[in-house]
Formats: sequence, structure tokens, C-alpha cells
Amino acid sequence: MKGFKKLLTGILAATMIMGASITAFAAEANTASITIKNEDNGNTGAIAEIDYTYYQFLKADILSLANDPQSEDGATQTGTAAYYVDNATLAGYLENAKDANGNALFKVTGSSTETRWNVEATDAGKNNAEAIVAALENIIATHDAETIKNAGIKKGTFSNKVGDTVNASATVGGLEPGYYLVLSSLGTKAALQTLGNVEINEKNTYPTVVKEKTTTPIAYSMLGLGSTLSYKIEVAIPANAAKEDIKVVDTATNGLTLELETGKIAVTGAEGLTSLSWTKTEKAGTVGEKAATVYETVIPAAVVEANRGKTVTLAYNAVINENAVVYEAEKNTAHIEYGTYSSAETNPVEVKTLGFKIFKYTLNGTERVAIAGAKFKLYDKNDNEIKVVKVADGHYRVATAAEIEAKQAVEIEVIAEGEQKGYASVDGLEFDTYYLEETVAPTGYNKLTEKQAVIIDSEKNATVENIKVADVLNNSGSVLPSTGGVGTTIFYIIGGILIIAGVAYFLVRRKADAE
Repeated sequence: MKGFKKLLTGILAATMIMGASITAFAAEANTASITIKNEDNGNTGAIAEIDYTYYQFLKADILSLANDPQSEDGATQTGTAAYYVDNATLAGYLENAKDANGNALFKVTGSSTETRWNVEATDAGKNNAEAIVAALENIIATHDAETIKNAGIKKGTFSNKVGDTVNASATVGGLEPGYYLVLSSLGTKAALQTLGNVEINEKNTYPTVVKEKTTTPIAYSMLGLGSTLSYKIEVAIPANAAKEDIKVVDTATNGLTLELETGKIAVTGAEGLTSLSWTKTEKAGTVGEKAATVYETVIPAAVVEANRGKTVTLAYNAVINENAVVYEAEKNTAHIEYGTYSSAETNPVEVKTLGFKIFKYTLNGTERVAIAGAKFKLYDKNDNEIKVVKVADGHYRVATAAEIEAKQAVEIEVIAEGEQKGYASVDGLEFDTYYLEETVAPTGYNKLTEKQAVIIDSEKNATVENIKVADVLNNSGSVLPSTGGVGTTIFYIIGGILIIAGVAYFLVRRKADAE
């Protein structure tokens, strides 16, 4: 669009010198057309739909037109024209049009009958094409459609979309020769002298978008349920962008939740804007083959206008939620919408959650035999308990804060029977060291006296085929050593001896007293 702007500025600077020589393609008598070709229609190679609105400000008396048979296409014409308006209101608008320094851009001379006003460019107008474009656009923006119509300004639209086909060029024909302001839905603004069929090349530039994950470290792509990820989106605003909203769209698979509160998107690099918030839309999305949720935010048109030529950065967070599927990458992408243009999606940013299995067993000789009835609690490396909830028999995942508050957390219990007897799995973890505490041992087995470490530390642990398995061995309960009893015989013997001793003592004592 920058190249187009320079091109049209050059055209304007030359053609605003009323009566100067012009170049135009051959046209039928008293009609003209405008064709706009798009050299670079979209930054993805796709053709964007572009709508154009034109306004005729001046009419033209063509003084001369001549074919140039030596031109490349054999149909180029040169000629001169005089410009005028036949509406007093429009004449007044043009007479009051000024540049940024207050210099008049047009010289308006009325006829004696007050039915025609001749219009010429002043010295300020001849040398300031952009000021003329801005002045004409301001006339349109300042008045409503009915006022513009009453001022004799003819309005029309055309597009590069015909039916369902989006073309690389757009044409409007049957125009009255004159001087036109053309506005594009992508921000192009140009004033064109149109005496014949005018064909110009429009090189559009569009806002661009880049998305990346900024969670530290960036390579750390394995995170657990409830973990917060940080992202940023960079939107480059073209130097000649239209005063139009730029919608930023983030499509995240359903295992990710973007933070919605106002101010959760920190905006840097933009004058007049420091924060935004996401709106969760009702439309469903997909990233790859996974179902996704669509989030939208808008950089307002006034901010776009104030930050032309700048790169605006949006920084925000997402949380891995309970819908995350272990070992399946959760992804999100971004694109922008600007007028009728929609960019391609950025490359997906991925994150996975991990897990591990517990296998509870005992030994029968050297054979490992699965046993049921064991329960466990899970701890992190700092000895903080990690609460879990039950998804299905033997299948658990890390609990959310809401589930913990609702007291839905449970202990991990291995499967009681079937092919998966003795197994349990825990999802929603990351690369780290965890600890299992056995709270209930299987009947007839000793409970573990120490926590058992479970280490998830290898890329091999990041696929379901290589899931980490924590083997937990239980030994049978020991039989305490026993000794034989002596029964009651010893007590009878001791009792007899005591009786005999007592009788003997009585007899001896009696004999002594008799003497």
C-alpha cells in the first residue's frame, strides 16, 4: 500500500494542475473508467476482498484528446481539461479546503450566472497531494450522506469480488470525466483525474501478525494441569493503514483457557492503549484435528490510526485446564481481521501435559503378580500434596482449584480386577520428580514405610507408548516368631512344695513350743 500511495500521490500532484497534459487509456466519448490492479494482494499469497468507494468532486470539459499510435498498447491518449462544479454548496466546500498550515488548496471562480464555478489548484494544492486527499476525505467525513448528495457529489462503489470470485483487479466504468476521490477498505486514499480509462497498480500492504509462547524457558513444552503459559502476539500496523479496527483472533484447543478479565492482555508499543481483554465467542473452531475455542479482541480504529508504522505487542496468559488430554498437544494459533482482509493463521504453538502409571505387585518367586486394594497420595518434590480427582476406575488427573474447594479430591486407588488389575494412572503432570505415599496396603501385605519417588525426566516419557511406569512392590505380612508354653503342671508342683513346706514348718514350731 505504501508503493500505491506514492504512485497515487504522484498522479495527484501532476493531475491537480488543471489543464496540464495527462495520460489515460482509450475510452468511449464522454465516459471514463477506473481499474485498480493489486500487485501484492495479501501477505499470504491469497487474494483479499477489497471494496472501493468513489466520490466525484469535479466535472471536466475535455479540451483535447489525441491517440498516440506509438504507445505500447496503441491506445494511449493525451489531452487537456478544465474543471468545474455546478453546485454552490460544493463550491463552498472546496473554497474552504485548507492544508495543515491553513493554506487554501483550491481557487474557485464563479460565473456571472452563478451556475458554474471553475476550480483550479493553488500553489499549495499543486505541491501537496496528500493535503488534497485529506481535505476531500474530511468533506466526506464531516457531512452525512444526504448532505453530500445535495452538494452534487456523486458516490458509488465497486469491488474486486464478482459473485463468488475474488479477482486481482477491480474496475468501475461508465463514469463522467472529472476528478474523483477513491477510498479503499484497506486504507488506500487517492484522488484521480479521470478523463479516460485510468488503470493503476495498487501494491497493498496489510497488518501482519506473529505469535509465540514466552513461558520461561521457551523450550519447556511439557506442563501440568493448572499451569499458566505466557504468550505474545505482535501486530505490525502499516504506515498507511486505514482508520479501521484490527480484530485479533486466538483459536485455542479446548485444553487451554485464555484469561478473560479486563486488562489481562497487556498492550505495549501502542500510543493510547495499555490493555485489552478477550471475548470468548460462541463459534467453534479447530486447530488441526482438535476442537477449539475462539477468543477475540479488537485494537480500535483510532489506535490503529495513531500507531501507523508501529508494531503493537499483546501479552497474555492461558491456563491448561481439565480438558487437556495427556500426551496430546494442546495448540493455539492467531490471525487478524482488517476490513475485508483476513490473514492466515500463525503456526500453532504447542504444549503437552504428562502423566505416569502405577503398577502394584508382589513377587511369587521371580514372577511379578498384580495385587489390588492399595491407595496412594501424591506429593511434589517440595512435599506438597498434589490433589487429584477420579476420571474413571484407575484413572486420575490433577484437580483444579474449584474441585479442591468443592472437596472432590480423592486418593489414588489401583484397579481391582481384570487385565488392568493393580494399575492406576495420573494425568496432568510435567517433567519433574513426584512422590507416592501408600496410605492403604492390600490386605495381607505390609504398607510401605517410605514415599517412593517417580521421576518424569525424559522426552521418552512424553508419548503414551513410553509412559512412565512406577512399579510399587509389596511384601506379604510377616508371621511373628512363637514359643511352646509349660502349661499348669509347674504351678501344681510349686503349690505342692509350698504346702509341704508350710506343714513342716508348723510341726517343727509345735515341737519347739512343747519343749
